[in-house]
Amino acid sequence: MTHANNAPWFTKAGAATSILPISHFVGPRTFALKGGGYGCLFSLEGIDPESRTDEDLDVRVRGVEGALRGLPQGACLYQYVRVISGFDLPRHEKYPSPVMESFASDRVKFLNQTARFRRIDLHWCLTIEPDTGNPLGRKPKEQRIATDRQLFDLEKAATILESHMSDSIGLTYDGKLYRIFEGSVFEGVVTNHIDGGLSGPILIMLTTDYYSHDHQQLLLPQGTRLIGSVQAVNSSQARKMVVAFHRAICPDGFSVDLDKFAGLDPLGTTGLATKVDNRYFQTFAVAAAIGGLGGLAQIGNNNILDPSAQIRNGVTSQTSEEGEQILNHFLNRLPIITLKEGSRARVYIGRDILIPSYAEHRVEPAM
Repeated sequence: MTHANNAPWFTKAGAATSILPISHFVGPRTFALKGGGYGCLFSLEGIDPESRTDEDLDVRVRGVEGALRGLPQGACLYQYVRVISGFDLPRHEKYPSPVMESFASDRVKFLNQTARFRRIDLHWCLTIEPDTGNPLGRKPKEQRIATDRQLFDLEKAATILESHMSDSIGLTYDGKLYRIFEGSVFEGVVTNHIDGGLSGPILIMLTTDYYSHDHQQLLLPQGTRLIGSVQAVNSSQARKMVVAFHRAICPDGFSVDLDKFAGLDPLGTTGLATKVDNRYFQTFAVAAAIGGLGGLAQIGNNNILDPSAQIRNGVTSQTSEEGEQILNHFLNRLPIITLKEGSRARVYIGRDILIPSYAEHRVEPAM
């Protein structure tokens, strides 16, 4: 792999990872760099200069130069050359003449054994690398905005390059990412039973296909699973469980990271709940029982000088204090909030996300 503008190229040739420290792929042909920034890959057919006139070559070269001058600041272009042994010679499947069929077969067999043909695959790699400033010095929101800007600039530059060079040199960009805008809402059903008394996972399965903004590309199909977490109920006034989603897994195994997007109920309000039990009946029953005990202790207390009346007054006072403590305990108990399996739920997209179309997913066969 070499810089496209380096000469001679073979003096710099080496493994791709020795020049581009790839961290992970965020799409079929889009990847993140370890030092920050993003990159994408192009396939390149190239042209045969011997079959072109000088005027035609000059026009094509000027078009390539013009497209390269339009790259944004921080952009780097690399060329990857892969030489593969063997090449399938083009020929008819079968010739009508037996003599011609025998001659062509013998010739192809001879060339395959002696010619040692090679096939050269050309690929370009475009990266948008950040400035040399310390990325850790930015606040999380600023870093997120910078990341979104880099992906946007990369997508824009890749689209411009393809539009200028697809006809001239056969440049193809197959890793286009599509934007799901902030404010979009995913709809699905909950696939596990949730008890709000404890923190834990929540799973939602999408029930609707989601397409790109132009409705031409399927992005997330039905059956995509959204994985999130539920916060335990910690307030006696709580009416719903707070839910946040951090990952989406498509049916083919391709996954997308989510930025803790909030869960909504079918009406669109924040939080999820199927049933809320505040246990009011138990609280009223306890209050009535304590009041009844205090009332029974007051029976016959007409003579305050009677020793038994004084004892009953003491019992009443003690019962009142203990009853107040018991009532406070029951009044401060947390409600029981449950979310049943099969309940409808929504997920609010809190920031733009870029994902490839479903048809362009590339997943390891072993997954």
